[in-house]
Amino acid sequence: MMHFLVPTDFSPAACHALAVAVQLARPLGGRITLLHAVELPPADDLSPDVFVMKLLQAAKHQLQLLLREATPYATEAIIQELLQVAPRRTALLAALTQQRPNMVVIGSAAAPASGSTTEWLVRTALCPVLVVRQPLSDSPVRTVVFATDFSVLALRAGPVLRQLQTLFPAAVLHVLHVGAVGQLAETLLSQLTQLVQQHGLADSELAIVTAPSLHVGIAQFAQQVQADMVVLRAGAAGIGWLWPTDEASAQALPALPPVLTFRLAEETGVEDKR
Repeated sequence: MMHFLVPTDFSPAACHALAVAVQLARPLGGRITLLHAVELPPADDLSPDVFVMKLLQAAKHQLQLLLREATPYATEAIIQELLQVAPRRTALLAALTQQRPNMVVIGSAAAPASGSTTEWLVRTALCPVLVVRQPLSDSPVRTVVFATDFSVLALRAGPVLRQLQTLFPAAVLHVLHVGAVGQLAETLLSQLTQLVQQHGLADSELAIVTAPSLHVGIAQFAQQVQADMVVLRAGAAGIGWLWPTDEASAQALPALPPVLTFRLAEETGVEDKR
């Protein structure tokens, strides 16, 4: 059974993440764990026990409201709540260890900044992490874009991509390389063809685009093909490089669809026996 972990702080972005998780879990008969972390004040400022109890009751109430709202749409899927009294990252790490989800779906209202919890999660989680900035359309996932840099590890992403094709059987996989001006398109296309053939990626479309930067090339191509999802190997660098750091550039780019990041077993240093 496919298991999705959805951290929530009850923000609109977190609600988008829950909606996406429900949409993905429903056709699979999957399971969703909705996680909320209650962070208490420092010990020196700790309020009376009555206040703490009211804080926990309020969080529990909000979780139950979310569950009631989502359950009618989650037919064939199971949703459960998980409330932890701990800092957010501590709660996430405990849930990753104890729950062993197949995927984390997390909302992000803005580009994950360096040092943010979202970037930390991408660096830490052994399972894929789906970063949601806007909800998916109501229709099934039809278009997935995988951007590759032809690195050794990127060329080992075949099993992950085949799993995605199983998860989204109606989707066309676009294998994309963003090149610099002056690179030979024929050589790059040959490398893409070899990648697809080696990994047995059926129903794949190949694309070479030139752009001044990776985030520009990926974002513009995703908009061009109306991608439902972008897939990236996160590696040790996280995903901060994908989004521009200055506000002017960010406003000039189209909004990205949900971005699914993954790390390979070679990068985690831990054998995942899930």
